[in-house]
Amino acid sequence: YIYGRTPLALLPATVAGGLAAFQEPQGAQPGAFSDVPSSSWYAAGVRAVSSRGIMNGTGKTSFSPKQTVSWAQAVAIAARIHATCNDGEIAETGGAWYGEPYVAYASEAKLLPSTCPERSAVTAKTITRQELAGLFANVLRAEDLPAINDQTIPDLNAVDAEFREAVQRMYAAGVFTGKNGGNFDPNGSA
Repeated sequence: YIYGRTPLALLPATVAGGLAAFQEPQGAQPGAFSDVPSSSWYAAGVRAVSSRGIMNGTGKTSFSPKQTVSWAQAVAIAARIHATCNDGEIAETGGAWYGEPYVAYASEAKLLPSTCPERSAVTAKTITRQELAGLFANVLRAEDLPAINDQTIPDLNAVDAEFREAVQRMYAAGVFTGKNGGNFDPNGSA
């Protein structure tokens, strides 16, 4: 997903490996999603994440860019990124799309924050902005997230201690940006 105006897949990879594994697109076609107008500010980001296999969309021709992100979706994205960056393999188990392959991989790789819901609850529960920052901080290496932003976070004290460092790191890298006067809104939906 795109946070602020910086698509995750377009962040620079500063060393071999890591996000450099996503430099070559895998083949999504422009306009592949009927609900992503080509004139939208997020169209290029959607193409970037879909063509690199980070996100598949929510249907054959839909991406649902205004939908909130469930834990299941976030864990699937995190597992795909981590597996690609670390030559990992997500087992095809035939179970529920979210559980067996992605949650199992993320759990084994120790990517999940303490607030991750159990099994089937991952599809029903929306992930918060601070939880998503914590999840991605466990996935991405510091070398892949050079600081490009030195903006202060006005509501940093509202971020749970478990996620504070991750939020600062994601903010500095431009993965997340503020809203409503620069606030992070840690408990807001992603």
